Amino acid sequence: MAVNSLEKSFENGDKAKVEQKLAKVKMLMDKLENVDNNSLLQDLDAKVKGLENKLQNQTA
Repeated sequence: MAVNSLEKSFENGDKAKVEQKLAKVKMLMDKLENVDNNSLLQDLDAKVKGLENKLQNQTA
C-alpha cells in the first residue's frame, strides 16, 4: 500500500517526498527475511526497486 502511495506521489512530481519515504520502505525491506521464498515479498521488492530506478532515471 505504501508503494502505491509512493508511485502516485512520483507521478504527481513530488520527488522529495518519494525519496524520503522510499528510504524508509527500503530500510524496512532490508529487515525482511526469506524474500526469495515468498512471492508477495518478491513482488514488493520488485516494485520498490522499480520505483527507485524511475526516480534515479528522472534525476539523471
